[in-house]
Amino acid sequence: NEDPAHNPAITDYKDFSVGMIEAPPGNGASLHIHDTIEVFMPLKGNWGIYWLDNDGNEQEALLAPWDVVSVPPGCWRGFRNRSDEEGVLFAINGGTDSGRVKWPQEMLDAAAAKGLTLGEDGFMQDA
Repeated sequence: NEDPAHNPAITDYKDFSVGMIEAPPGNGASLHIHDTIEVFMPLKGNWGIYWLDNDGNEQEALLAPWDVVSVPPGCWRGFRNRSDEEGVLFAINGGTDSGRVKWPQEMLDAAAAKGLTLGEDGFMQDA
């Protein structure tokens, strides 16, 4: 979940941010874009990191704990827990401001069908 009220304990960060994603089997994040590089490393479970290639075809790398993959800026990417148990994924975004993610239209349409809209601040919120 995106939480605009989240206040990180460390406020003096330079040129990167980190996050931990915990997800049940089959869950993760759909395709999205960051304007920065993003690095993924599973800590628990196996994860699929997927992206769209230059022809718009989906590609996927399957990662086990401690494997690392880097996704370049401006590339559509997503990730999902491919394990049969709760998984934990460590993520690093480059740049001092990784910015809000950009979502594909079909994701925005699916959110709208559930009563959500993308606010001007870049966060999903009740419509």
